[in-house]
Amino acid sequence: MSYNNDEIIFDVIVIGSGIGGSSMAAILAKNGYKVLNIEKGQHPRTTWGEATLPQLSFWMWLISERYDFPEIKILADERKVTEHISNACGIKRSIGFAYHKEGENHDMLNESHQILAPELPFQSETHYFREDIDLYMAEVSKKYGVELMENTEVIAFKEDDKGVTITTKEGGEFQGRYVIDCSGKQSIISKTHKLHEEPTRLKSETRAIWNHFEGVQVFDKMFTKQELPGMKHRWHDGTLHHVFDGGWFWIIPFDNHEKSNSSICSIGLMLDCRKYPKNSSMTPEEEFQMFVNKFPTVAEQMKYAKAKKSYLGTDRIQYSCQKTVGERYFITPQAYGAVDALYSRGMISTFESMYMFLDRILGALKDDDFSLARFEKFDDLHRNQLDMHDKTVATAYKAFGNFDAWSIWVKVWIASKLYGDIWLFRSVMKYMRKPDKKILEDLDFNKAPFIDPLQQIIDLAFDLFTQAEEGKMSWSDASKEVKDALAGANWLPHQQIPWAQIEKRHLDFTPELKLPSIILWGKTKAPKWIQDQMFDFLPIPLVKMKIKEKLGMKVSA
Repeated sequence: MSYNNDEIIFDVIVIGSGIGGSSMAAILAKNGYKVLNIEKGQHPRTTWGEATLPQLSFWMWLISERYDFPEIKILADERKVTEHISNACGIKRSIGFAYHKEGENHDMLNESHQILAPELPFQSETHYFREDIDLYMAEVSKKYGVELMENTEVIAFKEDDKGVTITTKEGGEFQGRYVIDCSGKQSIISKTHKLHEEPTRLKSETRAIWNHFEGVQVFDKMFTKQELPGMKHRWHDGTLHHVFDGGWFWIIPFDNHEKSNSSICSIGLMLDCRKYPKNSSMTPEEEFQMFVNKFPTVAEQMKYAKAKKSYLGTDRIQYSCQKTVGERYFITPQAYGAVDALYSRGMISTFESMYMFLDRILGALKDDDFSLARFEKFDDLHRNQLDMHDKTVATAYKAFGNFDAWSIWVKVWIASKLYGDIWLFRSVMKYMRKPDKKILEDLDFNKAPFIDPLQQIIDLAFDLFTQAEEGKMSWSDASKEVKDALAGANWLPHQQIPWAQIEKRHLDFTPELKLPSIILWGKTKAPKWIQDQMFDFLPIPLVKMKIKEKLGMKVSA
């Protein structure tokens, strides 16, 4: 390249305008930088990533505070999403797992798990209707001055020590100081620098079939009151997973509350490629219906369902890259790698990375210094994010093969979610009490103290379930060893949660004293390293908001 500084038009070029790409572009533009956002498709558009979890909402809240970006805080609370963005989104108050055996009705009494997360006044989980959510954030970015170029495909990328040049299929050429690639598996930067691992290092090997439907039956209405767990919220009030040996369906309703104007439900099928290799003689619709009909309860729920779009069927969805940063580029988690829709980890990783990256790119733009030293920690961050999700998903697919193994594995996953939530809740509470940006900065690359002992249990479960799959030990012995590991984990609150009692399958964290009792245990009875590093906060802001709620006063955070 042979251009001078006067020819560099944009400070940053962002490729991809999903929630993550548009959010980063908006924050950079809000800080006075000239940003071009290039989008291959056109809004409104359909994409995956429709169900949130508390960790995602916490990261959005924290990003909003750190970068003075209130528009993203709306996405952290379904109530605000419905009020300010769209009535086409659903609520998510429940996470449900229904276990299935081919040819048999689902046994709700004995083979189901329902989990209700704590209810907080300042955030709540959502089923995003991505057409509306992505359009909202794209419009926000334009409000701050981002130039959004839709229906434009990037086909070439060049860089030197002065900047980058992006070439589009339409013949356009755009120059900038830096490029952020949020595009996904077809990342032009990954292709240009041959960053994709061939073969991928990832252990999971799955594929998907997906569509939107109308006429899907409410799951709760298919059972008697005596069969249902009797929880505060319906299964229909959240994300339902139909789990079976070799795969699972997701059921994500957008029509599950009175303010919704939607009649749509997102349903996807994930399949283990090793057990169910792709059948090239069948269309995605035919294969989807074949699996629906294998499980009578799923077939009953889908009895009157009508597809709204053409079925999307994929090959293996896993991919991974060797690195994520260069002298003039950054590859976000969704372009760095992907595992599986199970556990909704993709957007969590994206916003966790964004939380730290924005601080560094803003500093680099200000100093005109894009040296790798500023960004080198992101290689480890993205690798660790992807590898832990992969191990978690790969272990889950193994556990699908035996209900006892699956039951104890659900508890391991709940432990990871509970402590992941508390780790971020801790910073939120601290910042609400004392709005000091250093509290937010202290989260950067700060490895949560529970990660290593949790990883040990995940590794143990993976190894034991692999042996059970291979017939080298019984499933009951493998499940017992994992259960014993959970029982011996003194860093978990056993009085509050029956971790090792697999017969206690339904967990309700909504009672007002549930979360406080866990925090009290963490501050008084947990091992000292947990007390000092996880529970070194007081939930006083939450208590004050709860009081305001009871008094009918408006709560804001």
